[in-house]
Amino acid sequence: TSQVGVIAGASAAAIMIPVGIVAGGVYMHKRHKRQEQDRVLMEGGGGNDILVMVEAFIPSIFDGGQRFLGLTGELLSPAELSGSTLPQVGVAYAAKLANLLADAVEAQALARGAQRVVVLTVPDIGVTPRYMARQRWMAGFHAAGAAQLKGQVDEWTAAFNAQLQTRFADHSRVVVVDFHAELNAWVTNPALHGFTQTTTPACPVLGDPGHFPA
Repeated sequence: TSQVGVIAGASAAAIMIPVGIVAGGVYMHKRHKRQEQDRVLMEGGGGNDILVMVEAFIPSIFDGGQRFLGLTGELLSPAELSGSTLPQVGVAYAAKLANLLADAVEAQALARGAQRVVVLTVPDIGVTPRYMARQRWMAGFHAAGAAQLKGQVDEWTAAFNAQLQTRFADHSRVVVVDFHAELNAWVTNPALHGFTQTTTPACPVLGDPGHFPA
């Protein structure tokens, strides 16, 4: 029987190299070394990173982008930041995050002998309860900004996913699956996919939506 390893994605912005890939790669290398042709490694990452970007971007209304530039400056050089608008900085930063994930997959999965790797694109975090709570909070005092936020998030997500596709375009052992489109299909047509509804969260969003981690 085939051995299937499912690895949860981690935040590249927070820890630079997804721990799931490292731990999963080591485990699969030791456990299934004799069955390399049957191995499937699934990796999905980046969604948490895009949400971290959102939570750093919203306070730009008050701090002029200081927090957002602090976050993106962890990966972007001063030259890359200079002369760019905050949304443009976000696009460049998202592409860098995708490169981090791709680097980790190459080093910790492919280099360890994984023969079949499935990488999931970043889904639309705009349909997640945590994002929607943030947007509702923002709309309460800055309706125009809240309306524009989703478009910027879409641009950042598209940049991440496009870079991910580019990095693995020539990898015969890697398939990039468009989970972004798949999740949107579930949300748009829930009954078709066996769901009753996709708008009311199963669990409440805890905490103050106006509190942003430092």
